[in-house]
Amino acid sequence: MDTGPAQGTHEQAAQQLEQLLADEQQRRSQGLQLDPDQVLRRGNLLAFLGRFEDALMAYSEAAALRTALGLGPDPDIEMNRGNCYDSMGRSADAAACYTRAEQQQAIGPPDWRLAANRGSSHYGARRFMEARREFELAQSIRAQQGQQPDPELCIFQAIVDMELGDKAAACRHARLARDIYSASQPAGELIEVPQVLVALLQECSDKF
Repeated sequence: MDTGPAQGTHEQAAQQLEQLLADEQQRRSQGLQLDPDQVLRRGNLLAFLGRFEDALMAYSEAAALRTALGLGPDPDIEMNRGNCYDSMGRSADAAACYTRAEQQQAIGPPDWRLAANRGSSHYGARRFMEARREFELAQSIRAQQGQQPDPELCIFQAIVDMELGDKAAACRHARLARDIYSASQPAGELIEVPQVLVALLQECSDKF
């Protein structure tokens, strides 16, 4: 659904990327092998900065390093590669990445992010019923693992519901997202929610 775990402003991400590249150059000058996890982080930072082609090259490099070191595949590489393809509007390529990530992750517990990312790909391709099913699956996996609903995913569910003409479900998901954001705010502070959620709640206020 997004381009990876890199957080913060673009300026902070650019600074982190500059430092990471300097560290990599130092390792190369010393004849040392790069850490595939560090290369994965480089890809995540590049994706966060919107440099998707460079990010894809970094993910390929990270996968090749893992192979060279005799390590098993990392599903996060395929998942984040899929996020890049989604951001580039290449839904079919993204879906293939998410499928590979799910296959690589099959030996572990289910990962709700895979279903959420598949749903995002379906949404980008305007396959709204398929998107709805994947988003519902993602929230179900979270519930099975003892986690509360993800508020960002609730917003995606509300958007898909609106596209399907199901305003009642859209408002239910939008209000759930609002309540989760509200519960996470310190007492006495204003509730900060994404603008798209504000718009959804305004749309719901007429009849719901």
